[in-house]
Amino acid sequence: MVRDYKEALVFDRYLGLFNNFLTCGKQTSTYKAVFLRALTDIGKYEEVRLVGGNWIGHRDAKTVLGLDFIAVRFIKYYWDMDVSFALRHLYNRSRGGKKMDRDAIVTLIEDEIKKMQKSQNETDSDMHKRPPTLEHLASEHMSHLRAKVIKQILERYVIKAILTDMKGLFQKVGDGYIEFDSTLIEFMKRHSIIIKNALNYVIAKKLEKSNSEARHIAIKIDQELTFEKRLSIIDGFYTKSRASEIP
Repeated sequence: MVRDYKEALVFDRYLGLFNNFLTCGKQTSTYKAVFLRALTDIGKYEEVRLVGGNWIGHRDAKTVLGLDFIAVRFIKYYWDMDVSFALRHLYNRSRGGKKMDRDAIVTLIEDEIKKMQKSQNETDSDMHKRPPTLEHLASEHMSHLRAKVIKQILERYVIKAILTDMKGLFQKVGDGYIEFDSTLIEFMKRHSIIIKNALNYVIAKKLEKSNSEARHIAIKIDQELTFEKRLSIIDGFYTKSRASEIP
């Protein structure tokens, strides 16, 4: 009974942190929401085939998470959105008086694509049809891209911004790692679906501002579905739409 009471208090604190982020957090980009959505996957820790599970470790009552775990999912999201679905993530932002039309993560991904095209003789069309899987992004072959994302984006911008909104959710411990109470894993086991859906809503709202002409954004960002499944659902909508227009 005492354990259940203590657990309830801990879970209430986590819920409070996410509620504060969702209702009061400043959403100048999708970075924070995409990072937190990646973090929800720690709730799948006991799954044997969890991609990047080797980057989850334990120390006393704490869990230490290698940021490669986050970077894999972070890259996958932006690769799918920018390359395959052509969704913009910036809306009339500027830096130093110069208009920006690309996020830093998109620049890194597009640079990587250029290298892949040269080495593998692939076209833009190939890249659109076959975005990398989580397994490929977690491989040693892509360690250089993960390292750039961790250093240039996650550690430089995202982590500090999240902890401003959600103080105490985790701590940064050395280069490339964060640490948090192991109770966060149990919290994510129980609440990851509702947290992830809430974060998807935040992301979709941001994308709608930058992509007023885009359709089916909610399906495009739903990474619980495979890339092929998302394309199939969207194609089905367009097929039905065309059929209804035939007299």
